[in-house]
Amino acid sequence: MNPVRVRALIVALLGLGAFLAATQLGYSEDPKPAAARAYKPVQPIHEMMEGQKKLFGEIKDGLLDKQWNKASQSAWILAEVANANSYQNEAADYQAWAAKMAQDCVTLAQNLKKKDEAGAKELITKVGQTCQACHDKYQK
Repeated sequence: MNPVRVRALIVALLGLGAFLAATQLGYSEDPKPAAARAYKPVQPIHEMMEGQKKLFGEIKDGLLDKQWNKASQSAWILAEVANANSYQNEAADYQAWAAKMAQDCVTLAQNLKKKDEAGAKELITKVGQTCQACHDKYQK
């Protein structure tokens, strides 16, 4: 092998080594997950509950009027509001009721999308019962 090619090969290998070393700086096998952002409500609980009540009414009205898409959209929004509501109180039962309501509203939205009137009515009753159980303990 001629000396020029040997030097070129050495320079190329050194360059490759430098590149690999530079790209591995700070690399970790177990990257740490970013810290979760703290939830900060933008409105007091009373206003949130009034919003939930409005959405619940829209769902019931949409079902009665056979406005399936409108009712389904309101159910999806109510599911997300219930999800956010779980951050309003640290008590385990409060959070469990909010999570149950959120999940029932997801199922309700899916039933409304399928125009499953009987299933939607059953879930509306379940959501109402969950609200009432929580209100019996926490509403002032």
